[in-house]
Amino acid sequence: MPVEDVLRSLGVDSRHGLSISIDVLERRKQYGTNEFATEEIEPIWKKFIDKLKEPMIALLLASATVSLLTAQYDDAISITLVSNSLIDIDILVTHSHSSVHTIKRFFLRCQLFV
Repeated sequence: MPVEDVLRSLGVDSRHGLSISIDVLERRKQYGTNEFATEEIEPIWKKFIDKLKEPMIALLLASATVSLLTAQYDDAISITLVSNSLIDIDILVTHSHSSVHTIKRFFLRCQLFV
């Protein structure tokens, strides 16, 4: 379709574009704003706190606490580091998976316009 036909069908002047006072406001009412809908992203610290509630992590942290109370500091530190590493890896894998999913959705949307 030639550019002139597209401009004519949309009611747009090629020299002046849309008039802000009338055309833009009417089109916003009709079509909405030109924005993507975004999802609220859960903060990393909240994900970390949620992972602390999982049974395996809670068991490891209880074990680290017992080791700390029995003066086995090296065990307490190593168990805490392992627990922290497990939580970090889980958050990283989950975040990576959601990022890949978001990128795939974006490209699927782009293909619809091509």
